Amino acid sequence: MNIGEAAGASGISAKMIFYYESIGLIRRPHRTDSNYRVHSSDEVKDIAAGHIAALQTKIDALQGMVKTFKYLAYFCGSDDRPDCLILDDLAGEMPASKGR
Repeated sequence: MNIGEAAGASGISAKMIFYYESIGLIRRPHRTDSNYRVHSSDEVKDIAAGHIAALQTKIDALQGMVKTFKYLAYFCGSDDRPDCLILDDLAGEMPASKGR
């Protein structure tokens, strides 16, 4: 398949495929007699799947952070007292007496 077909099949741009080739992440494709590149869509698709997995891991971590901040904001006293549930948690000093 040509670069456009490989890009379409893998879900990443042709520019990214060229970049992956330039850094050695995927091998340079064979060329036809007319000097067109012939790409392996399985290899490119595997790389795209790896990116998806890495992004999902980051999304999961961010969603966990959102959940924690929602919890802390919900229980925040919003007053002038010097102790702060949110700052205590961020500093890793969450006392057991504060409802965790």
